[in-house]
Amino acid sequence: MDYAEEQEMEFEALESIFLSDFVKIDTSHVTIKLIPLQGEGDDVNFVGVTLDVVLPETYPEVVPQIDVVLDKGLALDQKPVLTSIVNETCTENEGMPVLFTVAEAIREWLAEHNVEGQDDGSMYAQMMRREADKKAMEKEKVKVQYEEQNSKVEITEAEKEEALLLQKRKEGTPCTAPNFLAWKEKFDLEIKETKERELEEISKEASKAEAVKREAEEERLTGFEIFSSKTGGVVDMKALEARAAELEGAEGDEGEEGVEEDLFLEDEDEDFSDMDFDSDEEEEDGEEEEEDDVDI
Repeated sequence: MDYAEEQEMEFEALESIFLSDFVKIDTSHVTIKLIPLQGEGDDVNFVGVTLDVVLPETYPEVVPQIDVVLDKGLALDQKPVLTSIVNETCTENEGMPVLFTVAEAIREWLAEHNVEGQDDGSMYAQMMRREADKKAMEKEKVKVQYEEQNSKVEITEAEKEEALLLQKRKEGTPCTAPNFLAWKEKFDLEIKETKERELEEISKEASKAEAVKREAEEERLTGFEIFSSKTGGVVDMKALEARAAELEGAEGDEGEEGVEEDLFLEDEDEDFSDMDFDSDEEEEDGEEEEEDDVDI
């Protein structure tokens, strides 16, 4: 913990609350002027004190040193009471920033004892102080009794609930036909809900797998895209088809012009008598005769 930073932050907060009544002497020493009604004049504030605060190096883990200085309207025999309030408040809030809490406790006490002429040393002033102290003690006593009563009521209610719970655990639930049917109905409903949740999870997983598969198919390249990537760019299929049709038409035209139909027409005047159309069988017979002649 950064003690210096914590102390500085608390000083800034107190300065924003008490304004000019808060005076910072150095990094660990401050004073706080307190009156019953902050912001009001002396005509309604008959008492006042100043808290002289010195913070130890490891504050707020340890309690601060606070001296109560009587400014006006209070007798010296009232200072021990204020000092006791300071010490009790610091002890109860040890380990936390406590300066504002102490200031509020002292200010409340001043509001209860905001009586004119308490510091003149007269019998009347002493009587007024005793009366004020008596009222404050009665008020504190009533407050303590109220808190104790609320604590007892809360403890009693907690004990009742705990006793009922223990009694239910001890007695248990009687096994009767209505109780069993109610239990079975609840059990079947839980089983049904469990199965529905499982089916829902399966459906979600299937939908997720289908989405992944569909996404993969959408991202997969077609054969045309693969071919285009290898050729260095996208091939214009329409242009290729148009060019192929153009070439096909050109070849058809050349074929029609280049064919000489006269070569395939029959000519009755042609004389094929001088041509040898002997069949293969005749040639074979001639060869056999020649072989016979040689044998003879």
